[in-house]
Amino acid sequence: RERCPSLADGKEFQSLEKGGHEQQQGITETTCMCRCLVAPNLAHFWLQHCNLLRWGVCALVAAVVVASCLPSHRSSLFADVDAKVWRGEANPLPPKAARSDRPGTIQHFYFETRRTSEVHSHGQRWSFEEMEGRVADRFADSSVTRISPFVTRDVAEQLLDFSQKLLYEEGPDTVDQRPTFEAPLLRDGILLSPLRRMQSLSEAIENIGLPYVRERFNCSMCVACTAIIRRYLQGERREHPWHYDSDAYVTMVIPLTAAADYSGGLYAQPTFDRNDREFIELEAGDAVLHSFDVMHGVEVLSGERVSLIIWFKSNADACEKRLSPWYAEGAERGNPTAQYNLGRVVTNGLGGTPQDRPAGVEWYAKAAKQGHVMAMYNLAVSFHHGRGVPSDKEAALMWYSQAAHAGHPQAMTNYGYMQLFGLGLRDKNFSGAAFWFQKAALQEVDVAMFQLSHLLAKGSGIDANLSAAKHWLEQAASRGHQDSKLALRRLAPQARSERPLQIIDT
Repeated sequence: RERCPSLADGKEFQSLEKGGHEQQQGITETTCMCRCLVAPNLAHFWLQHCNLLRWGVCALVAAVVVASCLPSHRSSLFADVDAKVWRGEANPLPPKAARSDRPGTIQHFYFETRRTSEVHSHGQRWSFEEMEGRVADRFADSSVTRISPFVTRDVAEQLLDFSQKLLYEEGPDTVDQRPTFEAPLLRDGILLSPLRRMQSLSEAIENIGLPYVRERFNCSMCVACTAIIRRYLQGERREHPWHYDSDAYVTMVIPLTAAADYSGGLYAQPTFDRNDREFIELEAGDAVLHSFDVMHGVEVLSGERVSLIIWFKSNADACEKRLSPWYAEGAERGNPTAQYNLGRVVTNGLGGTPQDRPAGVEWYAKAAKQGHVMAMYNLAVSFHHGRGVPSDKEAALMWYSQAAHAGHPQAMTNYGYMQLFGLGLRDKNFSGAAFWFQKAALQEVDVAMFQLSHLLAKGSGIDANLSAAKHWLEQAASRGHQDSKLALRRLAPQARSERPLQIIDT
């Protein structure tokens, strides 16, 4: 039950366990208890319920089950679909409303056109509304598409109920290294949850999602490779910082929570300024699709949100081997976004790509020299820590400076650190550090908030202001920054004793 999310339902586990004991007299009948589990879990469960005299026979049969079941799961899952996609005429939507500068106002993503589309598959017809908008940056003009509905509200509610029975992984996320709080349903083309639980979703992917992705993104060999459920609950993860999806040629996101139950959610990020985020309005069961070159993120401002994410790979081989070949193709053509992403994949050895830090740094450098800001930042980090290149603080300082001036919040933070400690400089520069920490804090970087509070309390490089120092500590702590939480706990006794407030070094 701990290893397989499909066993989280106690009743299901008890019925399987009971079936196993009832069928001990006939090994050939034990297959009836295996129908809703993935092959490795079948083998594990089977061996547990065999006595020692039958261990050898059971091990042989279990090995056959694993060998025969895994390939069929991988090769038959959404591999070939005989479907036709019809997209109606696009009708323009009213012009985008003027942006509001009032604090706390959420900017919504603007869809430019609306049309009715249909998918014909297996003798049936599925109709849905399609809306399309664009995310433009310096290097690309990429589309974001919403289809409504992708699954019915009833199916969305069933999946939401199912999500509460899953075991969630809490390993470090590749974007921000914080716990993921995600539960895999499909990974590298292998089903990890009971088929009966996934039936409606599987039909929607096979009959609507996959044909649409292949047609809309001109990807005739695309496959649905990985599907996860991710949750954003109080006390857990509340945001997923802006990023590119390095594992997906096309990403599909389906909220399972009703829109009335939360605010915020998925957003497109055309620049690095958090005030330019454009939240995408979605109801439960709708789907939004975007390609690998769209920068996006998630922040739940209030309430709680659960969503389903499906990553489509360009072909079955890329799915099975966990590769992202589209980046290499774009990088060789000179596309800086592809060069940056290929650098990230190679530097970190993501998916099935062997790690090669020097090669990754070369791709960062090619993208950075073309003005790709995220590549500038990663190149600075490489020089700063000597990852893939010899450590060079002056080079790191230069690239941090360029990325910071271009608006990259984390580069602002690190540029502040470089000045705080005099790295790559002749001497420390407290005023420069305070300036850049403040700019990053306004972009809600928690470590910058913490360092700014420290300088405000000491009056280092900035006028001392204890109330402002406490404010930034509270802001960082509210975003989960542990050192800020500790500092606030230490401040509480000082406040009660009416002694001057001081920020404790940590």
